Amino acid sequence: LLEPSDIPHLETRPYSLPAGAYQRRFEAGHIALCAVVDGVIAGYNWAAFSHACYMFGTDEQMISFPLAKDTAYVYDFFVFEDFRGRGIGPVMKQHMYEHLKKEGYRRSISAIFFTNSVSLKLALRLGGKPFGLDHAYRIGPWRKSFMGTRKEADRLKLWCRQFEEAG
Repeated sequence: LLEPSDIPHLETRPYSLPAGAYQRRFEAGHIALCAVVDGVIAGYNWAAFSHACYMFGTDEQMISFPLAKDTAYVYDFFVFEDFRGRGIGPVMKQHMYEHLKKEGYRRSISAIFFTNSVSLKLALRLGGKPFGLDHAYRIGPWRKSFMGTRKEADRLKLWCRQFEEAG
């Protein structure tokens, strides 16, 4: 598990979150599993437990919803570029699911951008099932977010079936 004392190591990595973001996650009770290769943090995956929330860039652009007691929200799954292609991601994600199961969580949910085919394929390989599409439209300073329609969820399921059939 990642510890608050690891934050300085994360903040020096490329694509790091803004200062204070990791600390706020720990203060909210979130956990993170990380992969370490030769003493360097190679990637991480976070989990939240009472509420799921994800952002579109700033704290003001956050969507939040409560979780059932047996459900974890698994988010911010990231492997740093210099460690990609080594099989770290699948192992790290599997360890997260095993850890959550051991802690009594029966299910987990994640929000994966439709264009992130690598993460979608990994989620499917590990038994994930799509349940909807999230949309965010932005017109000027306004943003509207909502879960997609049944038709769009069916399109995602079709894409997943095609992926599974292609191997």
